[in-house]
Amino acid sequence: MNQRTPFNKLDEAKEEFRKIFKQKTGGNIFEELDTFSRVKKKYNLTRVNYITVNLKDYLQPFDYEKCPKSRLR
Repeated sequence: MNQRTPFNKLDEAKEEFRKIFKQKTGGNIFEELDTFSRVKKKYNLTRVNYITVNLKDYLQPFDYEKCPKSRLR
């Protein structure tokens, strides 16, 4: 889910996020992710590995000249 609460100041939004993070993760503090401890039936952190893919590795060269001519008119 997401929340669309309007905040007048960035610090207010950050404080709300910290409060919700602590509640949803069973008491973990966002600034202390290195000491994050999993709590059963609460949200857990997920590690994401981003991989850069070169599309040329997946695409083969295509030559229109070698294609059969269309019979449609």
